[in-house]
Amino acid sequence: MSSTRTKERLKGSTKDYFSSETVMGSLRSIGSIRHKFTRSLIFSLGALALIVVIGAMLRSLSVRWGFYLTEFDPYWQYHQTQYIVDHGYLAWFSWHDNTVWFPWGRSVAQSSYPGIPFSAAALYTFLNVLGLNLTVFDVCVIWPVLMGVLTIILVYFLGKDIGGKEVGIFSALFIALSASHISRTSLGFFDDETVGVFTLVLVALLFLRSLDSRRTLKGTILYAIATGLSLGYLQATWGASIYVVSLIALFAGVLIVFRKYSRRLLVSYSVTISIAFLIAIQVPRIGVGFLTQLPTLSAIGMALLLCMMEFTRNIQNSNMRIASFGVFFIALGSTYLLLEYFGLVSPLVAKFISVLNPFERVTQPLIESVAEHRPATWASFFYEMGSILFIAPLGFYFLLRRSNVRDLFVVLLGITALYFAASMVRLTLILAPALAILASVAVVELVKPFINIARETVIFSKKRRFVPKVGREFGAIFVIILLLLVFPPLSRAVDSSYTPTTLASSSLPVRPTDANSFDDWIQALSWMNDNLPRESVVAAWWDYGYWITVIGNHTTLADNGTINSTQIAQIGQMFLSNETQATKILKAHDVTHVVVFVTWSSTTSSTTGSQDVKFYGFGEDGKWRWMARIAGLNETEFEETTKDSSGNSYGIPNANTVLGKMIWNGIGGSPVSSYSAPEHFNLVFASTSRWVLVYQVNYTGVS
Repeated sequence: MSSTRTKERLKGSTKDYFSSETVMGSLRSIGSIRHKFTRSLIFSLGALALIVVIGAMLRSLSVRWGFYLTEFDPYWQYHQTQYIVDHGYLAWFSWHDNTVWFPWGRSVAQSSYPGIPFSAAALYTFLNVLGLNLTVFDVCVIWPVLMGVLTIILVYFLGKDIGGKEVGIFSALFIALSASHISRTSLGFFDDETVGVFTLVLVALLFLRSLDSRRTLKGTILYAIATGLSLGYLQATWGASIYVVSLIALFAGVLIVFRKYSRRLLVSYSVTISIAFLIAIQVPRIGVGFLTQLPTLSAIGMALLLCMMEFTRNIQNSNMRIASFGVFFIALGSTYLLLEYFGLVSPLVAKFISVLNPFERVTQPLIESVAEHRPATWASFFYEMGSILFIAPLGFYFLLRRSNVRDLFVVLLGITALYFAASMVRLTLILAPALAILASVAVVELVKPFINIARETVIFSKKRRFVPKVGREFGAIFVIILLLLVFPPLSRAVDSSYTPTTLASSSLPVRPTDANSFDDWIQALSWMNDNLPRESVVAAWWDYGYWITVIGNHTTLADNGTINSTQIAQIGQMFLSNETQATKILKAHDVTHVVVFVTWSSTTSSTTGSQDVKFYGFGEDGKWRWMARIAGLNETEFEETTKDSSGNSYGIPNANTVLGKMIWNGIGGSPVSSYSAPEHFNLVFASTSRWVLVYQVNYTGVS
């Protein structure tokens, strides 16, 4: 009986499901969806899709030179990702890698951020579950392009929230063609910045949406939670997250100054900061000590100030309100002074201080030795940003004229990003999304009147008869000319990506052809992996540490993490010492082999018939000066001047130093000074161009 009733109930429900009312209701729903896809929306989605495709293609151009990771740090990120896939996520937290910074090793969780390797490992697992047979290396190489594409999409939505779909489209286009952004999201650049810029834009988008006055309190809280989670992910990924935390705190202060405080700001800011800080202290590299750092204390102080603003809103007496604020600031200042007196305030690390004050880098040669840590020039700004650099200031004007909450945030982002990008050329990456949105606002605002002219829309009052009439062609021509002027040159975007990876070009700023490739480092690393005993310990300048560890598969003394500046200084001192002193330093670290990289070419003089050697300075033939400075030595005491056939002078280490002997021995003799082959260093490998040299240390006779 119950079975019959069940069948009837199912039959009845099926009949209802296919009733004419239900079918017509479904058709009407489909029709309403169709009407939502207006011509404008379809155009916007089509334009965004095209921009995304162009952005992905530009970021993939380097595949022409091979499927490699580029630069140095991405190899360490790949090394971590592979370890996580092989041993699990929890194993990463207890991993002490003894193959780096020998003999001390490196506590990975205490010195690295988990964001990038954890995310890539999760993506690898997900893709393999879907049946895509990709290796961990494949995922790491593709990752930057994926993040670059997602950033383009996010910039569109942020621009759309600032000024509508038109601003969104231009913002996406400008970031897609940004040379500075492409350089950090091109194929193989598997490093923190790929997630850093993406999450910076995501945090801005979500936080500004949480402050929308049209949103319900529930919506504000949900967006604030999402913002806090995004900011926490950023803090677990990128050291520069300190900038984003400080930016949000500064923005809250600016809203107070502009009398735009609201209870919504208090709720959103408090929820965001609380969740983000809770996540941050779980990251081993950050820890609870993060809460005592000056930027963190400033952000907490801003939260207290917002609470004070809410408290004083109910105080009608102005004198009482002023007195309340006076007591608050005295209490806040006193608390900070007490914390500082008892040593509870942690200072900023040297790298961040050097960004705030570029002159500090003069006293820090290890930081100054990195090219991307140098101050930016107007030439580098213009090369990477193009003509939008000149139109973006108009974006500041238009946004300040409106001065709503979102506008003030973009203005603040632009000003602060411009300062930090000028301080350190590497940070033009942060400036890229800000400049893209500012330039887009300017373009749209400038174009609007002339689009109205092109549409033959009346934009002037009839009483203003002195205004000359112009045809619609004038408006169309002006719009086309303006767009051509501000359109970022494709050549710069292509140049930023269509270059070989650092490994494929042997760390040279060149674009090799099939007939003239520079694979010296690939040869050397392959040889080390195949021929050196596994227990070998390799000494080299810190620039090549990650390559030797990850690709060469051997233990190193120093790498690009620059964790131990004392050990780096010892390596520099070793290279510039005589053999007796150098072998003592190497023996103390159980070093078996030394790797030297020197960039040079040789020609035969047409007049004398002698060999003329020209040094390019991209290897130890140029880096030796930084070795001396980092080691605290006087570089002039170790310099020897040589000339090429054109009469150009080059300063290189003299033949009395270990490095000088290694260089001249690799070349095959010194044409300018008395030269003797090294006694305790045997050349066991030289690359095709004799740029990468591997020496075995001979400790015979060394006490």
